[in-house]
Amino acid sequence: MAINGELDELAQQAGVIKAEAQGEGWLQRNWRPLVMLVFTALVVCRWMGWASPDISEALELKLLGIVQLGIGGYIASRGVEKVVSNLRR
Repeated sequence: MAINGELDELAQQAGVIKAEAQGEGWLQRNWRPLVMLVFTALVVCRWMGWASPDISEALELKLLGIVQLGIGGYIASRGVEKVVSNLRR
């Protein structure tokens, strides 16, 4: 039963993301990827030496953690989306 509850919760989360993706406004559909691109650009700029020297290593590691979490979440949500669609068939 716990697995079914978790699948239901994941399906609801996927539904929210799907609703955003099918929204009317361009920004509504694309805000998540844009945020991830900005964080990724900040990390890359730091690695290339293009960032302010005042940015601490702790902040850089936090940004990298956000990027890793976002990419992991995207990969997981795509996998869950496929599993849920196969279960509903």
